[in-house]
Amino acid sequence: MQSHYAAGDPGGGAAGRIAPAGRGDGARAEKHERAVASGSNPVDAMVVIPCSMGTLGRIAHGFSEDVLLRAADVTLKEKRKLILVPRETPLNLIHVRNFELLLLAGAVILPANPSFYHRPARRGASS
Repeated sequence: MQSHYAAGDPGGGAAGRIAPAGRGDGARAEKHERAVASGSNPVDAMVVIPCSMGTLGRIAHGFSEDVLLRAADVTLKEKRKLILVPRETPLNLIHVRNFELLLLAGAVILPANPSFYHRPARRGASS
């Protein structure tokens, strides 16, 4: 199975450079970025984790100003599985409407599980 990853600025969101998994140096990323954001690229699914509400909103409204957003747009256009993992709560009406647009377009919204944020020592630990 071939996989790719997107790496962005840790404080500035996920939209960044995409390179084949295992190629941490991002070598020849520009050529690869064109391929991963193309409808002729044979991918089965795309996952954006974590997905900020800003990124989610841009995807919902078809903005494609970087390779991550373009790849998500192409994934929806080609009717491939797009899984978005938002982490922010509480939600406001704009967030919910963006969820609605993405669900209608065929995306899967999979909210991050907050119970893991407290770093449990073992599975099933709740506090």
